[in-house]
Amino acid sequence: MAEMCKKFLFITLLAVFLLLNANPGFAEFKREDIFIAASIETAPYNFDTLAFGTGLTFGYGTGAAIGLKLSCFFDTEGMNALELNFLMKYFFKGFKVNNGLFFQLMTGLVIFNRIDDFSFDTNKGSVTYGLGLGWRFLFGDKWYLEPMVRGGYPYIYSVGISGGIRL
Repeated sequence: MAEMCKKFLFITLLAVFLLLNANPGFAEFKREDIFIAASIETAPYNFDTLAFGTGLTFGYGTGAAIGLKLSCFFDTEGMNALELNFLMKYFFKGFKVNNGLFFQLMTGLVIFNRIDDFSFDTNKGSVTYGLGLGWRFLFGDKWYLEPMVRGGYPYIYSVGISGGIRL
């Protein structure tokens, strides 16, 4: 588990460094660039069953954004997954835009447990990483909806939708 945490920390710090140097807009903090979103997703963690889940994302940025996403998945075989991901999101329209087509890089930790065992054993965890593609639809100045697909590890793919607000 310690080795997994070291890999996660290294990837996260490298990503933050690259993102902050790529986007000079991060130097000027604006409250309206903070966003919060709730999501629903489906993701097969193996080839036999689908896991269904919900998540909550907190982030900051316009055009290029960073954030944290916490997701819980439950499958039909009684296996649960708790994901904590660091994310980086880039909008194809540029650094001043917060809508339209985007891609998202994610890395983090996932912990698995069974429904009949309410403890999260840290030996049942893994590093998770993925790449997503989505579209942000704005409703007014603050509200948005984002359908997204992602592929990665240890899940195979994920399809979901999130709704959020820019503060």
